[in-house]
Amino acid sequence: MSDDPLLAGPTPGAGPAGLEDAAVGERRLPCGTESVDLLAQVCDGDSGRRTAHQQQCPYCRALLVDYAELWSPFADLAAEPVRAPLSIVDRALAYVREVAGDSRRPVLPLHDSTPTAGEVAGSADLTARVIMRCVRLVAQEVDGVRLALSHVEVAAPTRNVTVDVTVAVDYGQDLYALAARVRARVADTVRSLIGPGAVTVSVHIDDVFPARPDAATA
Repeated sequence: MSDDPLLAGPTPGAGPAGLEDAAVGERRLPCGTESVDLLAQVCDGDSGRRTAHQQQCPYCRALLVDYAELWSPFADLAAEPVRAPLSIVDRALAYVREVAGDSRRPVLPLHDSTPTAGEVAGSADLTARVIMRCVRLVAQEVDGVRLALSHVEVAAPTRNVTVDVTVAVDYGQDLYALAARVRARVADTVRSLIGPGAVTVSVHIDDVFPARPDAATA
């Protein structure tokens, strides 16, 4: 006899006559119905939607009632609304506002707006959003980096750029050497974009993935 109440069948004496003797503890009811199918029906919230057979069968009706009673605490818990912690919401909204707001403003002129001979008058500007995307892409090109995210702060008057790169890496890497490679690649990329100006790059290793199978066999 099973000790699991979800597989033990109806409570003896609680159902129609003879139900307590109907293969209690077995997975199949005397009517041929698998008890696990009735359990899945209850877990899916469909205990009230009974087939024509279940409406007539005393074994199925009794077991559905028992299962529904046992499952009710889980159903009540699942029905409770889940609210994300405010800190997560605040951080997400701050990032969205940054990308949708300040990061779209032109922040750095790409070159002197005074045209030379043969050039068309005008200007070209670089946004922080472009720098962020370039940083993310170049960081992910570094061998051993699986994923990368970036945050960029630009001081337009001085052309100083501060970059934070967060990466997830493959297991088995020399993390210090990997961070140094990411820092160098990112710094070179940012300097090529902004020209003169100070570049500060901080690398944060936030997660580790199992090594790729192809890397292990190489």
